[in-house]
Amino acid sequence: MQDNNQPHGNDNVVSFRRKTPDGREPLINLPPFTKILLLLILGIQLGISLLDEPTQFWIMEHFGFTPAYYTGAIPFDWPALAGPLTFSFIHGGWAHALINGVMLAAFGAGLEPWMGWRRMAILMLGCGIFSILVQLGVSFGSTNPVIGASGALSGLFAAAIIMMQERSGMRPPGRFGYWPLILIWVGSAALFGVIGGPQGETVAWPAHIGGFLAGFVLYRPVMRFKV
Repeated sequence: MQDNNQPHGNDNVVSFRRKTPDGREPLINLPPFTKILLLLILGIQLGISLLDEPTQFWIMEHFGFTPAYYTGAIPFDWPALAGPLTFSFIHGGWAHALINGVMLAAFGAGLEPWMGWRRMAILMLGCGIFSILVQLGVSFGSTNPVIGASGALSGLFAAAIIMMQERSGMRPPGRFGYWPLILIWVGSAALFGVIGGPQGETVAWPAHIGGFLAGFVLYRPVMRFKV
């Protein structure tokens, strides 16, 4: 990959496309890092789904992000250290995992070739951490674990918006730039927070909003990294 700050040319955008030895397109034509993350999320969900319900709850409680660990509501323990790094890989069911998997495939297919897998990984980590910091501020002291990659993927969505503008060489459209998209995303996240997820679960809407805003803030600093 390029060591300079900005990617060059359309070759970088489509460089992930590879054909099988017989000349056919592979069944899952995604860039490598995106494909690994997708398989990891689905593989973890498959493993969790094979466990009994008490064990599933134990995993969510110990590898999700639980705000109460950081506010003294419950004693600080090792899950407080693991949670910020592992919560994105744990999902609340197949619907949750598949929706996030589709989002990852859609955003990663364009972003990974554009910015490189290392920058994409850094961006996802930063957006994920910022998303749970926002969640921590809103649900201060909550003992309910936050799980899922939605915060990090919301950040990728913001980065994809900027990437599309840069690829076309255009400024943000309209008089108000990105603000209409930001308000639509924030409104949608808040709405899902009220009505719940596809299986009736509670949606951590502050984390979605935090990750999305972090994507706008972190995209350009991350693109300056020489990796």
